[in-house]
Amino acid sequence: MATDVSIEEQAKKLVETAGETFGSIDILVLCAGISAHSLFEDFQSMEPFRKVVETNLYGSVYPVRHALKYMKRKTNKGHIVVLSSYSGEFGLWYRSCYSASKFAVNGFFESLRMELGDYIDITVVSPITVQTEFRNYSLVKPEKSASEGEEGSTMTAQEAVDQIITAADYRVPKFIFPFKPWVAV
Repeated sequence: MATDVSIEEQAKKLVETAGETFGSIDILVLCAGISAHSLFEDFQSMEPFRKVVETNLYGSVYPVRHALKYMKRKTNKGHIVVLSSYSGEFGLWYRSCYSASKFAVNGFFESLRMELGDYIDITVVSPITVQTEFRNYSLVKPEKSASEGEEGSTMTAQEAVDQIITAADYRVPKFIFPFKPWVAV
């Protein structure tokens, strides 16, 4: 179903359709995200900043809110897998907006893990830069060139997927990768 998860009614419809179709929800994977790569002072309007927070934070909050009743129907523990970012661990230049949204995502799920831990596992994965088209769709692009990261600090999408699946399979509470960024955190 085409869904804008930053709009609660659409997120609710998606989750309810899945929950009613299958009777319960075993795993909820949250990976919607957008960015606005710019220095904070270069934002011409706060609209892109608001949209990033709505998509990255509320795009996780709304599906979880409506999925809980379907996840509780299960006899075994449900599982929420959240794609966050290394930018949610450290504030980085050109990422004030994106980092703020991902810090909020991380804080939300750390709290939720305490509240729901008896019946739902939560895995938050935070990769460093993944080689995708993500930045090409940034709501705001910097006038100056934003650093793409040091040589060797990016990974292919397949490498990221393999790491995410492994973390989810083992229900790791928090997984930051690759190794060097994990050490930094």
